[in-house]
Amino acid sequence: MVTVVTVIQAVSQTPSPSSRPSRKGMKPMKNVQIPYDLFVDLVLYHLNGEEDFEEDIRRGLEQKLDAMLSR
Repeated sequence: MVTVVTVIQAVSQTPSPSSRPSRKGMKPMKNVQIPYDLFVDLVLYHLNGEEDFEEDIRRGLEQKLDAMLSR
């Protein structure tokens, strides 16, 4: 059984010249669901500074982005 967590995604109207997304000119936020395990990994990585999850997070976010782009 997979538990899903809803997170907020912000989509920029215009691409930012830098590699990091810009918060200027954002559309209204949309909900994005990610697996519970990925959410926990993100929390542990950012709040506890546990870098052991870095590759799992990268892989999970890439899979989510690929799935979103394919729709």
